[in-house]
Amino acid sequence: MADHPAADGIPPRLITIYQIMLVVLLWNSAYKGVRVLNTLYALELGATPLHIGLLLATYGVFPLLLAVLAGRIADRYGSRVPIIAGMVVSTVGAVLPWFAPSLPLLFIAAAITGLGFILGQVAFQSLVGSLGEGMARTRNFNNYALIVAVADFVGPVLAGFSIDHGGHVPTYLFLGLLSTTSIIAIIALARRVPIHRKPAPAPAGQRMIDLFRDADMRRVLIAGAVVMTGIDL
Repeated sequence: MADHPAADGIPPRLITIYQIMLVVLLWNSAYKGVRVLNTLYALELGATPLHIGLLLATYGVFPLLLAVLAGRIADRYGSRVPIIAGMVVSTVGAVLPWFAPSLPLLFIAAAITGLGFILGQVAFQSLVGSLGEGMARTRNFNNYALIVAVADFVGPVLAGFSIDHGGHVPTYLFLGLLSTTSIIAIIALARRVPIHRKPAPAPAGQRMIDLFRDADMRRVLIAGAVVMTGIDL
């Protein structure tokens, strides 16, 4: 693991799990709030249940296609760049309907938000995994999962409160500003996010389908798919 030295020759301190948790709380709250907001606003615009199902599915298009690639990017270039890029992209998607509110644009915004989310989420998980070994790593992932769960609660509540008091369209701006706050926070901490050395080249011919040939990995993937399907339903 390597990083650029500070001007005085003293390397910056690594980011802590608690600093990551603060950034993730802000960012994920905005993301989860926007998912709820898009659904409610689509209904307000006259969307059918089929439209709502397609809208929620749109969030998963880029994660489905690019999750493995996002992991490879984080492995090759470190967590810093994909985290910031993913957060910026998802924020653009979150605030887009504020500029031109319409049902078709909600689908475009959902796709952009999903793209940014998978880039940032995978890189955040890679960063959390790099902060410790053994029990420390397990504890860090427990804390990370806990703050994501808190964001799952906070985001929809904030979205609902804002809709009640300001309406649907202004809530896009509010959640966009919340997400922007998380970007400012991670940029302020950027020098503490390590830049990893490039890993050894992957074996020739390695493909995504190879993940399913590992029985343990296959069970994890199937269980994760069932859980995520249940959450959206």
